[in-house]
Order: sequence, then structure tokens, then C-alpha cells
Amino acid sequence: MQLNQWGEESFIRYLSEQFAVSKPYVGIGDDAAVIPGEYGESLLVTTDALVEGVHFLKDHISPRDLGYKVVAVSVSDIAAMGGTPKQAFLTVALPKSIESKWLCEVSEGIKEAALQWQLLLLGGDTVGSKRDIFLNFTLLGTAKTEHVKYRKQAKPGDVIFVTGYLGDSSAGLKALQQKLSKTAEINHLILAHVRPQPHPEQGVWLGAHAQVHAMMDISDGLDCDLKRILRASQLGAVIETTQIPLSATLKDVSNINQWDPLEYAITGGEDYCLLLTVARDGYKDLQEAFQNTFGQPLFDIGYISSQTEHLLYLKDGLPIEMNYKHFDHFQ
Repeated sequence: MQLNQWGEESFIRYLSEQFAVSKPYVGIGDDAAVIPGEYGESLLVTTDALVEGVHFLKDHISPRDLGYKVVAVSVSDIAAMGGTPKQAFLTVALPKSIESKWLCEVSEGIKEAALQWQLLLLGGDTVGSKRDIFLNFTLLGTAKTEHVKYRKQAKPGDVIFVTGYLGDSSAGLKALQQKLSKTAEINHLILAHVRPQPHPEQGVWLGAHAQVHAMMDISDGLDCDLKRILRASQLGAVIETTQIPLSATLKDVSNINQWDPLEYAITGGEDYCLLLTVARDGYKDLQEAFQNTFGQPLFDIGYISSQTEHLLYLKDGLPIEMNYKHFDHFQ
């Protein structure tokens, strides 16, 4: 069987079975690995790669934005576990034709992000590449052990939430690919793609609340990432599509360009907000407290069902078919 037939999810499941670990360690299958520490804290470790031609197009993103983004996506993984990012390691593979000015600007973007989230870059590796640019960022963080959130913790009846608007990033990528005129609205979407804003403070806050059960970030799209929670928790979900938060900018640009904004929101990915499930008892109080703390809504979009790995989409309460395809690295 070829890799494109096997698929990314199947390969990850295979690895998790081959390299299974015993409690209290947590390995492959969540946004970060969990290593038990002292004094009631755990160490969180995540690593993310950005590959030219797969995750970014060199001519479509400034080097400073690229540097910033490689940090931001890992910060989002630590946030998804309810942790605070701390120390980092960077590996770069570069073709010899790269200009030193370009590389310095990438470094400036990394430094900007590191200062924003108070990270220490402690080391890494530099190697040559025959063709494409490769950036890999490894990030360590910490969390109180009792506050760490996992994908497997969803429970029947939980309300499903997201902490931000969905679809802006993938629409921004589409705008770059189609070379649309850079109006204020188009620039807003492009910025969402090249300068993602993860939610680490929200992740720590949500992690401290016991009624928050499962949590992860949205990196590969709502459909793909919610299915990961359902698979880990052996449960199903019902999503009301009219409640999926779409920005006014995405709606306006989609209307002008005849795009389907729901497709970007459900399958687009790289939004880097948080996806979580919350016990039904008292979830309204959590929403209100979140709004008061962060000045932004906590959007409820559906609920967890007891039907194993069954994801049902509704529109105004009626079932609808979803024929969108989410991104798979090996397809």
C-alpha cells in the first residue's frame, strides 16, 4: 500500500501503537507529549515543522512572518494542553542559495515571537538542503498536572466550543494563491494566515477549570481535529453549522469571490484557536467568565453524543451532507 493510500491519520495511529508508553507518560496522539515532573507539575513537549511548498510558499510570505509563524504554531500546541510555553529548540535546513538577509529576517521573526511569549531559544541544529527550506521548532512548556487537558476526555452531553473565528487563515492562503488585490479585507485574511495568533493565556485559564474536559487546537480544520477528539474519546458529535463562528470579513470576501465560507471554516485549518468540550452543567457561567476575562466570546457549536466516532452536521436543526475534504499531508 502506498503512503497516499494509507493516509496521515493511519500512519500516526501506527506510530502510536509501535511506540506506546505507560502512565504517567503520554506520547503520540495529543498536541504535546507529557512527562511527569516534580511538585505537581508536568513537562509538555511539542515539535512542528514548516516545509517549503507544503506549509508555505516562499514568495507568498515574508521571512519575518515565516519566523514568527514557526513559533506560533508550537505555542498553540502547548496552549491546547493547558500549559505555558517556556524553552525552545530550532532546526533549519537551507539550500546554499538562500540570501543571508532573508535568513536574518526569519531570525528576527522568531525573536519577535519569542519575546512576545517569553521563550528561551536554547539550541537546535543547522543543516544544508538540496532544494527546499525546512524549519522545525521544538517547544517545551509546563502545566499543573491536574490541569493538563487531553483529547480523550470528552464525555457524552458535553458542549463543544471554539475560542475564535474559523476559516480566515485558509481564505487568506486562497487569496495569496489567486493573487487577489490586497484590499483591507484581503489583507486581514492574509494576516490571519501568515501571522496566526494562538491562545496560550486562554489555554491556561481553561485548563484550570474542571468542567473543561477534552481540548486541542485547530490546526488541520474543525472537521479533522474534532474527529481526533471523537476517536480518542470513542464518542460522536453533533455540530450546528449556523453556529460556527465566521468573521464578517470572511463572509464579505466570500460573497464577492463566490467562495463557500463554511468550507474554509470546517476544513481549512491553521486557525490555531482552541477546540474544547465542556460539561453541560454550568457551561453558561464558563462562557460568561471567559467573555469577562478575555473580552471575546467562547463560541458553542454543538455537543458530544454517545455514537462512537459519528459526526453529524446540522443546518437549522436538520441533517446535511458534508462533502468537503480536509487536508492530508500524504494525499
